[in-house]
Amino acid sequence: MLRPVLGLTGRMASGKDLAAGILRDEFGLAVIDMDRLGHAALAALAPEIETMFGPGFRQTPSGAIDRAALGRIVFSDPAALRRLEALLHPWMVSETARILAQDQGTGCVINAAILHRMGLERFCTHIVFVDAPEEELIRRIMARNSLARDAALLRLARQEDVNRYRESADTVLENSGSPEEFAARVRAFAQNCFGSTNHGDAAIAVRCTDRTQKGPLYPQS
Repeated sequence: MLRPVLGLTGRMASGKDLAAGILRDEFGLAVIDMDRLGHAALAALAPEIETMFGPGFRQTPSGAIDRAALGRIVFSDPAALRRLEALLHPWMVSETARILAQDQGTGCVINAAILHRMGLERFCTHIVFVDAPEEELIRRIMARNSLARDAALLRLARQEDVNRYRESADTVLENSGSPEEFAARVRAFAQNCFGSTNHGDAAIAVRCTDRTQKGPLYPQS
């Protein structure tokens, strides 16, 4: 049985979490959040991370990885980021495949900024790119992460490759206005793909093509 797997991608702070929440709460799709899965990977691979970067990245007394300290290193050192991703990503991809194989719902969303870098697009029947203006992304990152502008720019720079996949996405959702406008745009897309809801027709154009005939099958157990 083929069930939809939406790959939700776009740079950090573009609005993917808002979109994923609507797809989950209003359209019944399960959401695999790569940020949360990344936290699980950090916990599962803590000994390997300690070996790779040193014991100073362990928090006390819990013994968990200090994500803020690790982030300061990897977002300022591309080689360190590549080493960390080479460790974490295979574990996260394997866990994603396991979750998808066990899911018996109507469909699933993979919420991942670096969807293509991780190779997760092979699981997807439809890829949605969430886009927002550069200055708006910078403002959101500074506010959300309590970062200076230079630090926000550095984090965005580590996702330069994400933008390359905008034009090849099946759907592009623009998030340049208010949260309410973007939510309406997400609902318009979801209504088109999954049928009507009680929200009526949000008359907002989205670019949407069907990937189901060319995409991979939903993994089966």
